Amino acid sequence: MKISKEQAQEWARGQEAYYKTHKLYYGLDPKENGDASWWLALNGHQISPAEFQYLDYDLPYIIGDFHHLSAGLLRRSLLSSDLNPALADLRKQLTAGVPDETIEIYQEALKRNVTGVFSSRPDTIQPAKENGSLFPIIEYNVDGTADKGNTEGVNQVLVNNLGEKFVGKGLARLFVEGVRQKIPEKDSIVVATILPEGYRNKYDAQNIYFANRASEVGRESNVRWLAVHTSDVDIKANGLFTSHGGETIKIDIVDSEFKLPGHNEKVKFEKETAIMQATLDGTAILLGTPLPLGDKILLSTPFNPDLRDFILEDLGEQAEERLAAVQAAHAETHVLSGNQNEIIFDGVSYSLDDLVNLKYQPGFVLKTGGDSEHASESKGVFFSHGRGSDRWTKAFDEALAGAAQGDKYWVMQKVIQPRSFDISTIPNSRSMPKEMLVPNRLAPYYGLLDGRLQLGNILVTAGTDREVDKLKDLQIHGQKHNTYQGVVVK
Repeated sequence: MKISKEQAQEWARGQEAYYKTHKLYYGLDPKENGDASWWLALNGHQISPAEFQYLDYDLPYIIGDFHHLSAGLLRRSLLSSDLNPALADLRKQLTAGVPDETIEIYQEALKRNVTGVFSSRPDTIQPAKENGSLFPIIEYNVDGTADKGNTEGVNQVLVNNLGEKFVGKGLARLFVEGVRQKIPEKDSIVVATILPEGYRNKYDAQNIYFANRASEVGRESNVRWLAVHTSDVDIKANGLFTSHGGETIKIDIVDSEFKLPGHNEKVKFEKETAIMQATLDGTAILLGTPLPLGDKILLSTPFNPDLRDFILEDLGEQAEERLAAVQAAHAETHVLSGNQNEIIFDGVSYSLDDLVNLKYQPGFVLKTGGDSEHASESKGVFFSHGRGSDRWTKAFDEALAGAAQGDKYWVMQKVIQPRSFDISTIPNSRSMPKEMLVPNRLAPYYGLLDGRLQLGNILVTAGTDREVDKLKDLQIHGQKHNTYQGVVVK
């Protein structure tokens, strides 16, 4: 739909006003001129009823199975002292560079069965060619650190601004209802999103926004949602407490946005570790699990034949069919172990020499495993074809060296060429609207309700950055001028 400059600028002013009023922005401070932190959508991303059915009903069960098998493999590899070679390799890959105190938290969570996922947001691609899945998953964010404020806010502002009905229950409403089910016997519930200090603070604004939205939605069910920093939390034998508006409040449920030791070498993580330990001791309830279920290493496990029997045992009934569905829904992924001469994708053998020398098209992508700052926020991602062969060669050499030394492991995925879509966007209310044909990433955000993952909202990141064309790069997240869209069914 083509709209006039005047209409586009009017819609942009409405969106900017919402973001400014609700203090929703990316970074440490909002822009002084009132601009949003991203380009503004003038249309929603359209999907078909069949695609919606898959995202709303089929995919959540598959994601649940993937997280279940991942937790099972973590249990087998981290708790047993007598490991077969495949599980021993997995343990090395998952614990490379991870300090003992963090591994101990993982082990205690497994012993106490704190393994269930509360929220999961996969990054998916709509492929240009049929590849077995409508929306192949390329990575995950699990239980926090995944743009829940932006997902809720962008969908809210576009409902108000464009008048469209965007898909999903509403992320804040879904989370509130899921929280209420956790302790239904309690008259009122206090949830605290606990924010880090000294790292990852550019996400504070959106987490504060989400907490305010969840509190607004939660009034009818007596769920109060706060956003506080780690230093604001007082750990006592009878609970976790915080001060808010001059009032001392006991925290019932912890929504963790902080990290654990190993994420950042400059941070001690003493308070974070103490808070997490308190939830494991039962002082408060953790929203989700501390397990590293978003580690890209785990994406390789469904494709590892040496782990197949363990996975089938953990999946239980109809295990073969469920594993096949998990494999079909995810981009095929393998670990660069450092001792192989080839990698097999789709039954085809690729030699490492040819891979590093860019012999194959459409190419591959390397991603850093683990949960360090170097493996998050679109860092540690290198495409074989895009920004030049020197970056790829250096990354490949680093991946092999890290595996050989056992201090860092990387995974490799075969690139899935994304489809491109029409988008109407405007940088700000003083600009001209633009019509573009661009690729995107589609990120459905799920939360646990009634015993299964359900769809809250979807955030589409459209690659409108000028660098996409200049660099011919497929890395859409992390660009400077993306447009955020909601999703409508047409």
